[in-house]
Amino acid sequence: MPTHIIKYLSILACGLVLFPTLTQAEQQIVDFEDLPQPPTLSQRTGLEFTENANYADIIWQNITVFGRDYRVDTVTPGPIFGLAHSENYAITNDGSSSSLTTEKVLIGLWVGQNEYYGYGGGADQITISALDSQGNHLSSVSMDLPDNIEGEAEVLQWMDTRQFVSFANIAAYRIDRQEIGTGGGSWVADDLHFMASAPYPDILLNNSNDPLSIHPGDKALVSIKLNLPSQLINTNADWWIVKDGSSGLSYYDFVTNRWISNGNLLPSYQGGLQDISELPLFSLNSLDLGTQHIYFAVDTNMNGTIDIETLYYDVITVIISP
Repeated sequence: MPTHIIKYLSILACGLVLFPTLTQAEQQIVDFEDLPQPPTLSQRTGLEFTENANYADIIWQNITVFGRDYRVDTVTPGPIFGLAHSENYAITNDGSSSSLTTEKVLIGLWVGQNEYYGYGGGADQITISALDSQGNHLSSVSMDLPDNIEGEAEVLQWMDTRQFVSFANIAAYRIDRQEIGTGGGSWVADDLHFMASAPYPDILLNNSNDPLSIHPGDKALVSIKLNLPSQLINTNADWWIVKDGSSGLSYYDFVTNRWISNGNLLPSYQGGLQDISELPLFSLNSLDLGTQHIYFAVDTNMNGTIDIETLYYDVITVIISP
């Protein structure tokens, strides 16, 4: 879901975005605070040397762990190399490409730029690709890594990879980066979020996920589907149907079956999650002219606001012209 929608919903609800920790049955958050043999806080080492390359039931390749006080320049001294999101430790790449071998679904992680000597370098973009057991590419997500604070390591930002939930045959992930200049190309990551399986919301337009151009009198029906792992059935959640168009943001109210746009966006429904084979919602002739993006999302932390780490969504795009 676009950042401006998430921020808008969050500000309306409570003025900030909440990041709850779910139970192990729902979500596994992998940090690097409990390594059997970690480096000191001022050092870095290959993850395989902290015990072995299998950590949290994931095989890590070309991954280095570093402490919060680690610096490349220890003489001057220079800036710290990178910021952990958890507390003391984070990871970085060892080379141009790193990999994680696991069948778990990666739904997101915290990433950012490092700093070497205080005058730039590192990577300004990373791409995470999901692979099957034969190494075939299934899907990729890319994210730019901004350099907001000159000469210092950057605060990590959330990278959303929940599009991977639609693939049942994931066996590994490859992480590639876009290097700034030469001689480094590092990125920093921490708090990787995995699920054995995840909710898969699906919103359709005339039984299709493809963008569509229509006229107001054309037949166009929006419907939703929801496929759940067994452990999430009956879990209380915020259900969202949000429209983003020329007239601004509004939400669809399940009780009244109408769009509401009053500057106070609320969940469309709150209650237990259930598998939905297909549920017709409304006809698009009730929408304004122009381009509309319509989102269907479920948030497994039911509190009336968007929780970025527990939100699962899908989107359709329609262009309505005279």
